[in-house]
Amino acid sequence: MNKVGAVLFAVVLAAAWGGASPPAQARGTILLLEGGGGIGVTDNSESVRFWQAAFGVGGKLRGFPPRFYFLVDYSGDVLDSTLSSPAGVADRTLIDHLLLFGPRLYLPLNPRIRIYFQGLLGAFWSQSDWLVNSVEPYQPDDRGMAAKFSAGLQFRPVRALSIGVGVDRVVFWGREQDPAVAAMTGFGADADDADQTRFGGTIALHF
Repeated sequence: MNKVGAVLFAVVLAAAWGGASPPAQARGTILLLEGGGGIGVTDNSESVRFWQAAFGVGGKLRGFPPRFYFLVDYSGDVLDSTLSSPAGVADRTLIDHLLLFGPRLYLPLNPRIRIYFQGLLGAFWSQSDWLVNSVEPYQPDDRGMAAKFSAGLQFRPVRALSIGVGVDRVVFWGREQDPAVAAMTGFGADADDADQTRFGGTIALHF
């Protein structure tokens, strides 16, 4: 029974692949919903976990392969680190929330595989939890601007679904309270401002 199911799946996938129109002639979709997540690293080599969701509106011109979308993108990340200095030891957890806007460009390589590039700009808000020498808690909040620049590869087995992998570069401006706590407690030289390089996967629905 398993062999029969595998054969049927292969036949359906082959039919979907073979039935796809060339990218320039294919009809474009106008809406996308995307979710994903992964891991990353900050400029100071601290590990980060992140998640994301995006909504996009766009399409293509018939006879012209590239697709263009305007995205609203929400993402969050968590950074856990332990800092050591002559002042002692600090356990720090930083949680960021980002709301970003901007364009995404898809370039089809064939009917099922395409690459994408995007540049997004918007705002972030965050909270840090500091525990210094196990006795002094601090919870600074920050708000500011952020940008995300991304590139990736997507596989589209059927018209309404794509699965992708990508890399993001995320940059923050405006962190003030968190660095102030780091300096005040003697960890300013070790604290990370959390600019990130992220690696992750996505699943998107197209309408």
